Amino acid sequence: MGASIHWKNHPKRDARLLDWIDKNDRAAQDILSLDKDLQIRKEVAKDPKGFGILVLVHFNSLKANYQKVNKAIGATAARLPFEEIDTESRAYKTLFMMLQRFPMWKRLHVHW
Repeated sequence: MGASIHWKNHPKRDARLLDWIDKNDRAAQDILSLDKDLQIRKEVAKDPKGFGILVLVHFNSLKANYQKVNKAIGATAARLPFEEIDTESRAYKTLFMMLQRFPMWKRLHVHW
């Protein structure tokens, strides 16, 4: 199993994370500054912290969807690299259906 961090009993970690978000408005700027929508680019430039929070909210949404897929395919399959999930298994068939709605799972699974 890979590295893990226990956040629950360490509120200072949360505080440091929020401090980092406050100081690093770059996430929203880096992600949205290349957007084709000129209005979005202007709004991000005016309120980078606000958009930084929106990026974090979206990140949490991705995480929730990722976890939903993992729950559906089961703990054993969720711990395997995608390529190692037996294509004849129920987990793979469930995953295949869920990937139609949440294709980002495969990309996130490399990291999580």
